[in-house]
Amino acid sequence: MAGTIVPLEPQGSIRLWETATNTPRISASNILSGRGDPLLRNAIAIVDLSAVGLTQYLPTPTRPARPGVDIHADAIGQMLAARYLVEPTQARTLERLWLVLSGIVFIGLSGVLAQRIMLGALALALLAATPFAFGVLEYSLQGKLYDPLQPALATILVAGFEGYALYRRSEQRRSTLARQFSQFLSPSVVQRLANSDTEAILSGDKREITILLSDIRGFTAM
Repeated sequence: MAGTIVPLEPQGSIRLWETATNTPRISASNILSGRGDPLLRNAIAIVDLSAVGLTQYLPTPTRPARPGVDIHADAIGQMLAARYLVEPTQARTLERLWLVLSGIVFIGLSGVLAQRIMLGALALALLAATPFAFGVLEYSLQGKLYDPLQPALATILVAGFEGYALYRRSEQRRSTLARQFSQFLSPSVVQRLANSDTEAILSGDKREITILLSDIRGFTAM
């Protein structure tokens, strides 16, 4: 351990990189009776109590309660391997960039997704899950820490506001149709127009028409 440089947090703590393997244990009675164990050769031993009520258990990010000796063993292991959990300097920038890009993409596609609810929900789930997948991948492979919760929640909020805006525009369109056509069309026709997927052209529509004029010969003289 001599000469090992360990990056610490401002409060003097170390970010623990937990391992999935259990720490090997050797009973102290074997050592006191003179029976050695090959596992102790060229190894770092940590002395701890195993009696119930005496062992210190601490919560970790991945486990609700873990023996303190296992935490010390993991800390020593990552020091020897020089593998530390670090938060990249560009982490906050990437998180905010993803928030902006996902918001722009969702707002840009909101007109299409509004008519396809399942597709919109799938797009929202994909945009919200991407930060978590990226964070887990970076943590597992390189020990880098990113906060996926903030951009994911922000993306959901953007989608919620955009969905509410689409709903308000739809209600305003229904109200406008009801006011303009209720005096000229039956209520069922007005309701059908309000529920239609196509946007009604309220100011009129220019179309080419063919008109056939016919007259009875001599009608004017008659």
